[in-house]
Amino acid sequence: MIVPLPRSSRTSEDNVLPLINIVFLLLIFFMIAGALSTRPPFELQPPRADAAPSTSAPATAGIAIAADGRIAFRGEEIALGALSDRARDWAGSNDNDRPLTLRVDGGADSERLLAVMAALKEAGIERIRMLAVGGQDGAG
Repeated sequence: MIVPLPRSSRTSEDNVLPLINIVFLLLIFFMIAGALSTRPPFELQPPRADAAPSTSAPATAGIAIAADGRIAFRGEEIALGALSDRARDWAGSNDNDRPLTLRVDGGADSERLLAVMAALKEAGIERIRMLAVGGQDGAG
């Protein structure tokens, strides 16, 4: 005796629902990822480093120093005198104790870098991650 299989009660709309869920999750992911990575308002050429890449926790906020000495904090250009207060405010809201990222143009003046580091020290920032291009070919 041959018994026919029961017909599926699924419609074509049931097959589309998982696809909509995935697209929605990807949209949220890219919105959050875009908000976490802020770019400075000027172009940077990072310095080179021969050290191995760091494996510590990712940073949440960034400071950039351009070759001409301009400073940006979290994607917004600011004066050196305002950096300490802004960094202190950020440190107060940084409840997960992640390091601050410092991106410096390779042609930037080292005295400007030291002034920024002093302002961060004044703000109580103790953990700073400095980004550089690794190796001889600039990869990494």
